[in-house]
Amino acid sequence: MYYALEQDELRSYCRKCIESLEHWARRLIHEQLSAKYGQGYVDAFNANGNSIIKKEMRERVKALMSNNPQRFARFVDALFLDDIVCIMCKEINYKELFKDAFGVSYQSNAEARKYLSAIIPVRNALSHSNPISVRQAEQAICYSNDFIDGLKDYYKQKGMERMWNVPSIIKATDSLGNVFFPENISALRTIKVKNGIFRVGETYSITIEVDPSFDPSTYTINWSGNGLKKTDALTFQKTFEIKDVSECTRIAVQVASKKEWHKHGSYDDSIAFLLTVLPPVT
Repeated sequence: MYYALEQDELRSYCRKCIESLEHWARRLIHEQLSAKYGQGYVDAFNANGNSIIKKEMRERVKALMSNNPQRFARFVDALFLDDIVCIMCKEINYKELFKDAFGVSYQSNAEARKYLSAIIPVRNALSHSNPISVRQAEQAICYSNDFIDGLKDYYKQKGMERMWNVPSIIKATDSLGNVFFPENISALRTIKVKNGIFRVGETYSITIEVDPSFDPSTYTINWSGNGLKKTDALTFQKTFEIKDVSECTRIAVQVASKKEWHKHGSYDDSIAFLLTVLPPVT
């Protein structure tokens, strides 16, 4: 089927699949390492007394984070695909942290490393505008989807074991370059947006990511802001008007499953973003 695609279409679809794999892998790495070693896992040591993260990788990623803290809010956000494969397929990490998650897709650590490593040269070629063959694209797409499908099954099983098996917001980004993750949001699910000061006539947008183990057809998304509502969209954009002028302008999003019950009465997860909107300059 891929032979019928134009080269640009093939490259775009291939890139999308690989980036989706990276998204899922970063989520898994962050969750598993945080659960076992805490938020400071980047400098932690395993049971053998060895660093969880290799020194060269640790120093390079920390430098990337330091140079661009808004883009790389967490250590995992600055990992290359090579790094991701290295961390997940390191023998002790695989055995202690990733074996259960990989069990659906791979029979062993060696098999996981084989198929995931095969995607790396394709990812590098796409990143540097180098050509790829249809066969390379086909393999990368297939291997990426196998990995993602396996993790979806893993998270579905995990969800069934949770007290509240409901869709949740796992990430939010805004037009100012801010990135928000659940662990950095207060228990009240409210965020005072950094540099969130606007004048009337200026525009602000927010995009959320909902736990992808839930089918989008099984939940709704509702945005609200000063009487304005938008439904079933991952992105909310607002151009501020006179009526929005306030030291504490609020934009909120709620996610609710289509079940008859909800974790918080009428919804299952929410985030409120607090901004300041100043009057126009006179």
